[in-house]
Amino acid sequence: MSSSGWSWDPARPLGDGDVNRLWPSLMPSAQNSANGINATNGTNGINGYHHSFSAPPYPDNGNENEYAVAQSPNGAKPAESPKQSPDSDSKPAKAPAPRKRKSDAVVIEEPSPEDLPEIPDDDPRLEEVDQSCNQIRSKIRRFIESGVMKVGEFQTAIDVSAASYRRFMNQTGVRQGEGSDAYLNACRFFKKRELQGLKAVPPKKKARSSIGGKDAGKTDKQKAADAVDTGDVKLEDEDEGDVPVYDTCDELRKKIRAFLKKDGITQAALCRAISTCLPGEQVVQARQLSTFMGKSGPTEGNSSPAFYGGYVFFEKLRIKEDKPKSKFRLEMEDIYGPGRGGSKKSLSHREDGKPGIECKHDLNAPMFMMDNERLSEDKHGQLHLITVGR
Repeated sequence: MSSSGWSWDPARPLGDGDVNRLWPSLMPSAQNSANGINATNGTNGINGYHHSFSAPPYPDNGNENEYAVAQSPNGAKPAESPKQSPDSDSKPAKAPAPRKRKSDAVVIEEPSPEDLPEIPDDDPRLEEVDQSCNQIRSKIRRFIESGVMKVGEFQTAIDVSAASYRRFMNQTGVRQGEGSDAYLNACRFFKKRELQGLKAVPPKKKARSSIGGKDAGKTDKQKAADAVDTGDVKLEDEDEGDVPVYDTCDELRKKIRAFLKKDGITQAALCRAISTCLPGEQVVQARQLSTFMGKSGPTEGNSSPAFYGGYVFFEKLRIKEDKPKSKFRLEMEDIYGPGRGGSKKSLSHREDGKPGIECKHDLNAPMFMMDNERLSEDKHGQLHLITVGR
């Protein structure tokens, strides 16, 4: 018993209330101690008399847990009441957001425009053009491949038509396209990103790796070595450098771009793999591959060793992986296959009459034509002289 006559038993529930509901503290609060108000009969509790307390009424907001603690062996608190009174000022606690798995994490997270510093359109720094047309084309391709925007969204962002965009992207050379709106507006677009602190070209999204796949446990270097390994596949006439080519330059460029996106694959590794497909001591250097990749057109770059060697490499890779021929490949065989000279022969057919597209003589070299002749080229690389007028 205390000096004031107070006595209590912590193992006994107080009053006639629910046995599972007790005061949060068996001692009164500082204020109640001072006032000495009994919750049951209102008698003064500081006069030295012994009082029997009952459980106090709950507040109007119905939050019982503010005034009660569950009596359990481990002292666990009762669960929060899922319902809240409309008159309550307290808001229900938000459930914690589910944690993302590492494999679901997005590599590219562009901040919202509201979080970026505002750069006015008339900022003179946006008018600085310090990159060539080829550099801007390369930057646009890498920006689209990164996944931040699709082609249509990028055209809208730089305010150009689809036709103007395609015309600029299909050109080649450091100065071809200088007067294009696509070039000038793209320069402003990338300059603005740099001024806002954004990377001009964000990193590419990493593909989610499959667990337990055939490449599980291998390092990037081992994966890259496996990717360029064509095994023991040998094509007919490969040693003589006379394998018939059933691809256009543009189609091969698509294959090369897709191949270079694989993890661990570098341009140097691809050049070495292509060089093994060339006869004798020929090699493909990185500069030659870059020059070939910078061209555009079905027959642009047909005489480059990167075209012939690249075709042989991907054909051997297709056979190793046991993949079927594509629809385009079958169309090319129908046009350039054996016995397809005759009336269907075009300037793109080999001069010696053998199957395949011409790879030794530059099909885009200057040539003499009559005033009424025009050169026509289709998607399969067929070049025809067409007579116009009389």
